[in-house]
Amino acid sequence: MVIIDGYDKRKREGDWHGIVIHHTGIGERKTISASKWKQLYENITAYLGAKDKNYVSAHYTIGREGETAQVIDAEKYQSFHAGKSEHWCGHHRRIISDWNRHAIGIELIGDGNIHEYSEEQYKELARLCANLMDRYKSIHPLNILGHEAISPGRKDDPGLLFDWHKFYKLLWSYVS
Repeated sequence: MVIIDGYDKRKREGDWHGIVIHHTGIGERKTISASKWKQLYENITAYLGAKDKNYVSAHYTIGREGETAQVIDAEKYQSFHAGKSEHWCGHHRRIISDWNRHAIGIELIGDGNIHEYSEEQYKELARLCANLMDRYKSIHPLNILGHEAISPGRKDDPGLLFDWHKFYKLLWSYVS
């Protein structure tokens, strides 16, 4: 795993309550070569680790081959991945707003409304989420959400082609 360190450091406060799955929204062509996917992974990971006027970030990125980068240390810092957001958390029995403060952000390289995610991305996402749930016991599996769930009408990721059934089946194989 690659570790990046060039972001605006806002300390994490309290427990993590969830994980938000995003897509990078890039890759508008239907067919993209493996080398182009790799280049997109490297460029987006660097972008998410750099501060600029449109600052956005995530804790992790996952490339098409399952390669993973930790962009921000979730142990210490929040990232800027959720924007205006809120969601009902059943096991907390309350609405949680500002998911940047309460959730770990994971970016999948690609656009889930155009491309199906690779098997390697699903496997790595499930493995990473299982490890995060093990590390942060406050994360409930029902609070692993797409960006569209916490920002309805504003965001549509991880996209229509994200297979939630496949993801949860893989997640349970790592948790069990």
